[in-house]
Amino acid sequence: METRTEQRLLVAFTAALALATFFLVGETHWSSEKQLRAYVYIDPREAFHLDGQGALQVYSLIGNSGLTPATNVQRFAGIEVLPPTDTITQRSVREAGSTVIGPRSEITLIKNWADGQLSADQAQQIRKGDLRVYVFGKVYYDDVFGYHWESDFCNTYYGNEGFDHLEPTDTDPKHTSFGYLGWQAKPCEKGNEIKVRELNRHMREY
Repeated sequence: METRTEQRLLVAFTAALALATFFLVGETHWSSEKQLRAYVYIDPREAFHLDGQGALQVYSLIGNSGLTPATNVQRFAGIEVLPPTDTITQRSVREAGSTVIGPRSEITLIKNWADGQLSADQAQQIRKGDLRVYVFGKVYYDDVFGYHWESDFCNTYYGNEGFDHLEPTDTDPKHTSFGYLGWQAKPCEKGNEIKVRELNRHMREY
């Protein structure tokens, strides 16, 4: 016949086992969400007309490395030509509409500088590194588990090592313009963070 002490121990053990099972199930659930959810990233691509021979234009790649879609994807982006800085105070501009990025898929963001063409002096200073082209912004998106996410990005282009891309004209079929490739872009010191913007289902942050 069980003693009162043994009964208490049994009750305590049963409660502890139930609690452990609850947390194990919860952790398994969170682990599954982390493995399956959308992960949006922004990679720099080509920058064109860094010699002032056309409107300054920069390409970025927005991709989803996750296993489920990123929905309600909203893009904000800006371009500024500034001396070296670790703080971009200018605001990015929202790109029209929202979209969906499927798992292991990518879309292209094309951004034109609001001021149009670089001057000859600006182009020369960018080659020297005295001025830099900053491409920055935010991407907001939702995952299929009900979380809202925010990815910040900031990359900069400068330096004398770039590439000459072919841009034929009516008078010169071999005309080229100076620009940069994506791998020649450099991440800014600040402005490349990924975080939960708002939690509407669980009070938990990965």
